[in-house]
Amino acid sequence: MRTKKKMHSSKKKILIATSMMFLFSITTSITATFAWFTLSSAFSIQHLNINFQTKTPALYLGIRGEDGNPVFKDEYTAEEVGIGYDGLVPVSGMFQEDWLSDTSVPDSEKMPKFCNSFRPGFPKTKTPYAEDGFLQKEFFFKANDDCSLYLSDETFFIPNEEKNKESEQIYGLDINQLNGVVNAIRVSFYMDEVDNYVIMNPGEKEDTYYGGLLDLNLDGYYDYESGKEIAYGQSINSDVVFKDEQLETSVPLENNKNTFFGNHKDHVDLVDLNKTQFVKEKSRQLDECILYSDEGNSNNIPLCLLHKDEIKRVVVSIYLEGWDYQTYDGLEHACLDASLIFAALFNRPFD
Repeated sequence: MRTKKKMHSSKKKILIATSMMFLFSITTSITATFAWFTLSSAFSIQHLNINFQTKTPALYLGIRGEDGNPVFKDEYTAEEVGIGYDGLVPVSGMFQEDWLSDTSVPDSEKMPKFCNSFRPGFPKTKTPYAEDGFLQKEFFFKANDDCSLYLSDETFFIPNEEKNKESEQIYGLDINQLNGVVNAIRVSFYMDEVDNYVIMNPGEKEDTYYGGLLDLNLDGYYDYESGKEIAYGQSINSDVVFKDEQLETSVPLENNKNTFFGNHKDHVDLVDLNKTQFVKEKSRQLDECILYSDEGNSNNIPLCLLHKDEIKRVVVSIYLEGWDYQTYDGLEHACLDASLIFAALFNRPFD
C-alpha cells in the first residue's frame, strides 16, 4: 500500500515508458504442505489476468525464444509468456548470498532460490531449496537510449476487502488479519550486475529477520533438543548465545495455533535473544521502487540501469516470506489484488 511522496522537480526532459504489466487476483486454497504456521495452507492464484506490453517505441520487453535468444514484441499474451505455477506456499529468502555467490552458475543463467519451510528431517538452519510454491519468470528489457528502470506509480498491492469480508463471515476470521495478506508477500528482481538483487515488500514497513524460535509441534513450548532451545534459520556468523540460567518451572502456552509463539521450557538452555543476532531481510518498500509520473524526476534508487541498445535480463519472483509474522494461520482464505508495472526514466545522466 503506498502513499505518494513529493519528489524534487526537474527541468530535464523526462520520458516515462510503461513497459510491463501484471494484473492478477490472489485467492487461496488448502494443500498438503508444511509451513511456518498451523494449518497446512497454500496460496493459489485462481483468477489470473496478465497483460505484457510496451506503450512507447523507446522501451521493449522480451522473453526467451525457442532458440534461446530474447524475442521482443510490443505485446504478449499470458499464453505466449508461458507463466505458470502450482500455488504460493511459505518459502524464505534466507541464505540468499549462497546462490548469489555460486560461481558454478553464470550470472546470466542464475535464478533466485528460496528455502523450504521447516519440517521433520530438515536442517534447523538452511533448509533445502524449494522447487515450487512461488511464481518466477525471466524477462528482457531493451531501450533505444540510456534509461533507469523503476516501477510505475500505477503499481499496487492491495487486499481484496470484499472477498476478505466474505471469508470473515464464512470462516469466522478477523478481517484485519485477512487484509494483512499484503504484508506477507514479496516481489524480487534479479539482474546480471553488481548489487543485482532487490526484494520489494509491498506492505507496511516492518523488520523481518530470517531466524528465531518456533513451536513447530504446537505443544506450547518453543522447540528444543538435547537440553537446548533450537534457534531456527540464519543467525549472523552462525553464532547462537544461550543464557546462563534455566527456568525452574514453566507452563505451555495454551491452545497455541501459531508456530511463532510459545513459552520457554523449564530445565533447558534458553537462547539469549538479546545476544543472538539473526540476519535481517534487506528489502525496499514499494514507495522506494516507484517513479512518480506527476513529479517527473525521482530520488529513488532504480531497480537497474539500462544502456542504449543493451539487453538487460530481469528475473521477477513473487513469493510468500515464511519468516514474516503476517504469515499466519488463516491466510488460506485471504485475497489480494495486484498490478505490477515497470517504468523507465530517460534523459538523466548515470552516476
